[in-house]
Amino acid sequence: MEQEFKKGIMANNTEYLKYINTVLLAIIMSLSVLAFAKIGAIHNSQEADSKVLIEVTTNQVAVMRKVDDLDARVKVLEINYMNEIKTWVDANYVRKPQK
Repeated sequence: MEQEFKKGIMANNTEYLKYINTVLLAIIMSLSVLAFAKIGAIHNSQEADSKVLIEVTTNQVAVMRKVDDLDARVKVLEINYMNEIKTWVDANYVRKPQK
């Protein structure tokens, strides 16, 4: 009788463990699907951010080249017209007396 009772308990425990195992597997599978979807979204976001960064970097390089070109032009003008600039500054600005 006692052995039959133990067999009954073991049978109930086996069914209970199967149920718990099924529930745990379902939870793990749903979490892995959610994680996979989230990783895909993060990857897509990183791709979009990298494309924007490339565009910004390209624009920044173009702007820096334009600034360098303008700086070179101004330097050439200053060198070529130094005397005219000095004359214009002396004529148009009043200098404060030195102490």
